[in-house]
Amino acid sequence: MNFQNTKPEPVAPRAVVEAATRVLIDPVQRKRSGKYDAPSAGIYYSVRFPEGWLPLAYRYDQFPAHVDHVDFWSAYAAPLLAERWAVQLDEPVKRLQTALDPLCYGFPRGRIGKVSPNRYAVLHGGDLPKGVTRRTIESAFAISGRCKWERDSHERCQEDESSEIQRLLGLTERWPVASAAEMDREFER
Repeated sequence: MNFQNTKPEPVAPRAVVEAATRVLIDPVQRKRSGKYDAPSAGIYYSVRFPEGWLPLAYRYDQFPAHVDHVDFWSAYAAPLLAERWAVQLDEPVKRLQTALDPLCYGFPRGRIGKVSPNRYAVLHGGDLPKGVTRRTIESAFAISGRCKWERDSHERCQEDESSEIQRLLGLTERWPVASAAEMDREFER
C-alpha cells in the first residue's frame, strides 16, 4: 500500500490523548499492561492546555507510521486543543479548530527515529517547555538509555505560528521560537 498521498486513518483525538496519558502520566498502568515497554519511533508535541503543558506522543507501533507532524496536528492535536480551550474561551469548538489547524509549527515538537536495532535519535528544536522533560518524552517511547538528543532546526517552533496560537488562546506565556529570519538563515546553510 502506498502511504505517500493518504490521510491518516481516522482515530478519535480522545483515543490518542488517552494513549498518551496512559504512557506519560500513569506509569503503574504502563507497568501492569506491558503494552508500552517496547521501544518505538514516533513524533511528539508539547502542547499548552488550559491546565498546563502536556506532551502528546504518537508512537508508530500504535498508530500508522506514515503520519507526520502536519497530519498529527490536523487530525489529532488541533481538534483536541480546540475542544479543551473552547469552554474556557467561550468559543465554538469548530471555529477554534479551524483557526488552529494551519498552525502546526507553533508548539514545541520532535521526532524519534530508530538509528540501529537498539538505538534511537530524538530530533528536537531545543524548546521543551517547563513541565515537559526529556525523561517524559523518553518514557513515552520506551527509549530511556537508548537514545541521543540532537537539535534539528526543522523541529523549532516558528514565531509567527506561535504568536498566533498565543493570540487565539489568550496566552501571555511565551516559549522559545525561531524567527522567520533565523529560519531563513538555517535553510541557507
